[in-house]
Amino acid sequence: MAAEKTTSESTDLVVDAFECRPTWWAAMTAVMALAGYAIALPTACSDVMDCEIMHHTFPSTLNACAALGLSMVLLNEVISLISTYRGVSETKALVPDIKSRCLPSLLLTIMFSVLVLQHTIFAWSPTA
Repeated sequence: MAAEKTTSESTDLVVDAFECRPTWWAAMTAVMALAGYAIALPTACSDVMDCEIMHHTFPSTLNACAALGLSMVLLNEVISLISTYRGVSETKALVPDIKSRCLPSLLLTIMFSVLVLQHTIFAWSPTA
C-alpha cells in the first residue's frame, strides 16, 4: 500500500512540474525531437533508389484526394475547436479546471494539419 502511495505521489509531482512550467515541457520536447533525429539520421527519399522508384510509380491523385478529404476533416475540427472554446470561455469563471476541454480538439487540429501538409507535399512534389 505504501509503495502505491509513493508511486502516485511521484507521478503527481511530475505532472505538477510539467503543468507549472510550459517552457520546461517545450524544451524537453525539443531535446527529445533532436535526439530522435540524431538517432534515426533520416535520408531523403531521392537518395534511396527504391523509394525514388516507388514515388514515381505511386499515383499522386491518391495523395491529392487524401489531402482534400483531410482538409475537410480539419475544417470540421477547427470549427469544433472554436465552438468549444467559446462555450468554455463563458463558464471558465465557474469551473476553473475547464481548460482541458479544448485540448482534444486542439491536438486533433494539429494532427490533421500535419497530415494535410504531408499529403499535399507528396501530391505535388516532383521529387520525393
